[in-house]
Amino acid sequence: MGIGLLEKTRVGKLLRRAALISEQSLFVQVMSKKEVRDFAVKLNVEQMTVYFMDSEETPLYEKGGEYAPSTMQKGKKKSPTSIDLHDTGKFHDSFEVVRITGEQFEIESEHMKGSTDLLVEWGKEIEGLTFENKRTLALFMLSFYKQKILKHLLD
Repeated sequence: MGIGLLEKTRVGKLLRRAALISEQSLFVQVMSKKEVRDFAVKLNVEQMTVYFMDSEETPLYEKGGEYAPSTMQKGKKKSPTSIDLHDTGKFHDSFEVVRITGEQFEIESEHMKGSTDLLVEWGKEIEGLTFENKRTLALFMLSFYKQKILKHLLD
């Protein structure tokens, strides 16, 4: 049974509109929403400040070593291996979602700390989400997809 029988019906109209939905365009629209971008950044920062890892799930201390005893004496760190790259907060506060395409996005930061390039010292993987956080973001995005699809179908 083709669309011909339904062509002049409301169902036919919905089917035609559904066929026009572009996955890539929908992804860009949803990912461009401020709440979604902010959530992606929050997940990236939490990877480092709660789980102490980069986007490949590598513990940060494995890349740069443990905190020095003098840092631990200041009392701001949980353990010598709780490397979170948080000193003043400037680095974490600079994270932002950029270059959203139909298939992906990137997270960038102001990664220079004085003369130190944190991407060189700690790896470019400090910007980006773990597989689990990508999954968490996708689940967060579902309600936004639903809104966009319903609007497209019913307008």
